[in-house]
Amino acid sequence: MINHAFLYNSDGVMEDLNNLVDNLPSGVFLNVARDINDDGWIVVGSDSRNHAFLLTPVPSGGAVVPLPSAFILLGSGLVRLVIYKRRKQ
Repeated sequence: MINHAFLYNSDGVMEDLNNLVDNLPSGVFLNVARDINDDGWIVVGSDSRNHAFLLTPVPSGGAVVPLPSAFILLGSGLVRLVIYKRRKQ
């Protein structure tokens, strides 16, 4: 009998974590979910290598939410570019 690490999605359907994780190392099979926190981070175990892994969710579509500091950096760069162009004229 093979055990699978799984979770229940928002529809109450059981999903195998091995099918939801990208880029698992070769030969690794997740067979037990140990814990999940309020942010959706999941600690899983693997008998195939006797390791534990921390799975962190990625927003749907794989898009990473930009940090406010990234907007500040982009905005300051655009302001400097406008000032540079105006001084050149």
